Amino acid sequence: MHFTKSELNILKNFADINEQMVFKIGHEIWSVHKEGIIVAQSKVEEKITKRFAIADMRQFIGILSSFENPKIYLKEKYLVVSEDQREVKYTYGDETYMQNSMLPDDQTMDIPPAKLIFKLTENDMKQITRLANVLVIPHIAVVGEKGKIFFRGYDTKNSTGNVYNHQVGTTEYDFTSVFATDIINKLLIADYDVAIGPNDDNVGIIKMTSKDVTYYILPLAENSTFGGGKIL
Repeated sequence: MHFTKSELNILKNFADINEQMVFKIGHEIWSVHKEGIIVAQSKVEEKITKRFAIADMRQFIGILSSFENPKIYLKEKYLVVSEDQREVKYTYGDETYMQNSMLPDDQTMDIPPAKLIFKLTENDMKQITRLANVLVIPHIAVVGEKGKIFFRGYDTKNSTGNVYNHQVGTTEYDFTSVFATDIINKLLIADYDVAIGPNDDNVGIIKMTSKDVTYYILPLAENSTFGGGKIL
């Protein structure tokens, strides 16, 4: 098995979401935040032929990065990373201790039927992330307000604090989907198609899809609403 350089970059990003990962048989890889607030999914070119777990993704990536073009051989209780005359035997992690870091085997991610779809450019991502961090703003919300869609940086607990608005589209809905600024710092900077669909609690689940990766973000329920008779 072999990961391309772009796939290795995605794995580095997934390690920022959770240092533990379970690789399942197939072409999909997943990273699940321990608190379930963000799930990431991507595809790999080569099929993963054996299920295995990694307890320390940063260490694993560090091993792969130490080789120019490493091959990975999946054994029963360990894998071997090899190139030319060098190899590393690396023991699998124990899935027993990773239950909060993985989706159930019979579960896939999706969002309720999307009521809102819009584009978020790479430049938008750069500006939103930069300003939110410069202002040290703890929360970011995707907001539908007076016919416009904003990414809004602010503090939900401080009504007089700094606020940053970045318009990204238009909408017929009023809604607010709030998440911690730390989450957007975990996303790859890229162009995204964004879809939002309200769940049974009327909270807008966010799905962000780029060329290489898809993220599912669960907003903070106590600060988020979608619809509720507020259609403009």
